[in-house]
Amino acid sequence: LGRRVEAELSYLEAVALDADLAAAWDRLGVNRVAQGRFAEAAEAFDRALALADGDFMIWHNRGIAAWRLGNLEEAEFYLRKSIELEPWRDGHWAALPDPGGPGRRAAVHRSRRVDLCRDSERRPGHFLRGH
Repeated sequence: LGRRVEAELSYLEAVALDADLAAAWDRLGVNRVAQGRFAEAAEAFDRALALADGDFMIWHNRGIAAWRLGNLEEAEFYLRKSIELEPWRDGHWAALPDPGGPGRRAAVHRSRRVDLCRDSERRPGHFLRGH
């Protein structure tokens, strides 16, 4: 926990010096997710997205924060956006643990991820238009 506190202080110092540093807001959010502070992480990711809405990883991280807060529909929205921006990246759907148990992936998330990736290979962005 000590290193996470040090890291948070560094990220807070960075955004205090320049509030337009999307990467610092993103890393602050990642650090807060690691500490279990999901609502605060979501706020940091929102700040990062306001500055860099084309960064697929920030969308992905925001989706994880939403999932950890129990907002599965919101998580899906953010992860779909992440896939839209970077459809060939693996892990957008695989990163969601099974809501029924810690550390396990739900089959529905895996199958959705595979379907979305297949759709994006055939017709990039198609899955965002609602099939």
